[in-house]
Amino acid sequence: MEENNQASGTRSTSMIQEDHEASSVEDILKEAIKNRHQILYLNYKCLPEFPMVLCSVKEDGQSLYDHVERLYMKRNLLETLPSGISRLCGLKELYLHSNNLSSLPDELSAVPHLESLDVSENCLQNLPSSIGRCPCLQKLILSNNQLNQLPPEIGNIKTLETLIVNDNHLSLLPTEIGNCVKLKSLNVDRNRLRRLPRQLTRLVYLEELSAQGNKLLYIPMDLGCCTDALRSVYVDNNPHLEAVPFNLWKKDVGARRCGTLPILESEYSASLRVNVDGMSALLPPEIKVAMTTVDSKVYQVPSLLEITLKYVNSVLGCNRYTSQENLDTLPKDLAERVRFPISNCSAPNGCDNKIFTIAWVHLLKIKWAQPWQEDANSIGLVAFLCSETCYKIFKRIPIPI
Repeated sequence: MEENNQASGTRSTSMIQEDHEASSVEDILKEAIKNRHQILYLNYKCLPEFPMVLCSVKEDGQSLYDHVERLYMKRNLLETLPSGISRLCGLKELYLHSNNLSSLPDELSAVPHLESLDVSENCLQNLPSSIGRCPCLQKLILSNNQLNQLPPEIGNIKTLETLIVNDNHLSLLPTEIGNCVKLKSLNVDRNRLRRLPRQLTRLVYLEELSAQGNKLLYIPMDLGCCTDALRSVYVDNNPHLEAVPFNLWKKDVGARRCGTLPILESEYSASLRVNVDGMSALLPPEIKVAMTTVDSKVYQVPSLLEITLKYVNSVLGCNRYTSQENLDTLPKDLAERVRFPISNCSAPNGCDNKIFTIAWVHLLKIKWAQPWQEDANSIGLVAFLCSETCYKIFKRIPIPI
């Protein structure tokens, strides 16, 4: 009986969609009022404007369409949304794929129950900072627009689980994205990103990260350690990416067609390049000293900055999952360094020491664990070790047991 009810509900929804596609907008809206439809299909109606009747209110001030939970308006001609859209107080999903929207109104954040917003295939150049005030937003799809940046306020959306921003013009992601504590899926394919913020390691629920077709030089070195939830990392078609972090060796990694183009020296003047066994890697600029061989002439006494960062990190009890409020008394850039070490030691003896500015570096391939490394031209895995001792252990036993 339950299966029949579910099938009946699916069929009813399908019939409504078919009826809507064959009906005029006026008829659809009248029927919606009469039958209190929760779903409105206004796809393919060539609408030049958002139907203002949807923003109407009754004599008692209540929204005339407060029963509408899902509004689909794909492939119309909308250029703007009205401020009155906030009166759709029951709206949970707004689907505006393939319109001509150049901006979004601040009032969109006042839709109290909005959970899913899809504005892909539009003409958006900016996302309003007010997006951070959406109280219930779980899914935000911004694909195929003209976005050059995301506002830092996006980090205020504590309910966000899915963020899709592929095929835009992003050159940076805001560090505040690490505050989207419930984020599970992040897609930034085919943008202009040269790096990903280390704050991604704060996302303990992140399951999938896709950054294919960008200009990445490196990715966060501790990404694979940030959470057990992370299953997949796709960085295919990043021609300047020469290595991925070793701690991703047990994850589903896509890294084909990486490292195929040379990196101009001007592009990594602040970073370090290391070469091991015919492989090379560009290290994040926070690493000031990188050692690859046991050579006393190379070894340097830790800098004052390294000692200070390790001390403050240990005293405040910081770890990769939490941030301490009392760190806010420090300068912002220093506080961020303390919160987010560049990596934790990868030695199989369980060392796990924090690494800030000095690292022993080893490059290797694990063909049986990562199939894409079977190709002779494939990039390697880069491991960070905290000391000469851990470096020797890792070279002897690279896989944790």
